[in-house]
Amino acid sequence: MGELKTFVKKIVRDILKTEYPAMDKMHSMIARIIWVQQQKGTYRYTVRLLEDNTELPNLVSDQVYQTGEAVIIHFVAGSYPYIIGRWYG
Repeated sequence: MGELKTFVKKIVRDILKTEYPAMDKMHSMIARIIWVQQQKGTYRYTVRLLEDNTELPNLVSDQVYQTGEAVIIHFVAGSYPYIIGRWYG
């Protein structure tokens, strides 16, 4: 997957506080992975939203898969319980 920190990602963030948000209840945000660590087979990511430089730390990916040229990560973490990120490379 290359150097993760160099990928610019589109982050789709849930705008409702629901456990299983519908895709039409989300909006896209551009972000960059700025840190990644592997722990017991799980990856933890910190991303920075390019819109306002907000950092979302300790995002845990329990599902990473590839579809075509896009790699999609389903994030599950604290204040942001459901985030989908994708990048191309």
